[in-house]
Amino acid sequence: MEDLAEKSLLSDRTIRRMRNETDYNPSLESVVALCIAMRLPPQFSRHLIEVSGNTFRYSNQAHFIYESFILGFYNQSIHECNELLRAQGFKKLTGKE
Repeated sequence: MEDLAEKSLLSDRTIRRMRNETDYNPSLESVVALCIAMRLPPQFSRHLIEVSGNTFRYSNQAHFIYESFILGFYNQSIHECNELLRAQGFKKLTGKE
């Protein structure tokens, strides 16, 4: 789990909650960060986002970028994705760095 926490920049606690607490509702940013860390192909990422109770809201410009990460940048690191977000003036996916 430490490796996944390091790759996603999520805390061990957050990852444990996502795995073990059925009533835990992770943020879209956390789920996208986890998908990137695991380098999930788009269809698996979309499924994980859906079962987490999240969805892309296209009224939110950052969500377009998150979706592009899922579709085309899933082989990038979370650091590279966060840098792309910062370059566009958006907050990074995860708070830990």
